[in-house]
Amino acid sequence: MGHRSCRSGSGADSLGNGSRRCGKLRAEEIAFLAAQAAEEKKAIDVLILDLREQTVLADYFVIASAETAPHVRAIVEAIEEQVSRAGKDPLRREGRQEARWILMDYGSVVVHVMDEATRDYYDLEHFWRDAPRIELAEMAQWAQASQ
Repeated sequence: MGHRSCRSGSGADSLGNGSRRCGKLRAEEIAFLAAQAAEEKKAIDVLILDLREQTVLADYFVIASAETAPHVRAIVEAIEEQVSRAGKDPLRREGRQEARWILMDYGSVVVHVMDEATRDYYDLEHFWRDAPRIELAEMAQWAQASQ
């Protein structure tokens, strides 16, 4: 199945080995930075799903949850700040007002931050159960290797 690396006009280029660069950051770097920022803000059950062989929607999903709407917003702000400092802003955001499920679309990486009830209800992990799960430490190695 083909891979969508970045949206048109976002500076996509191929690095030859299946890795794609979106602007200045590779998908692995964006996913790592997002997951790391979520962990630092004490998000619950931070998960990275490798969707490259599953869909053309994105290369990676980062999923995290929080107990309250203010905590969801704090996690999202931390992710946006950390990824933005590295040179990539989200293409779009959804759900900020209600803060039950905030989605940040970085093109090749889609970040989902949800309250626990919403995460349990929609169960993205089950829907994408065939997608490999990547540990934060493993993603850190991939991100470092790309620099």
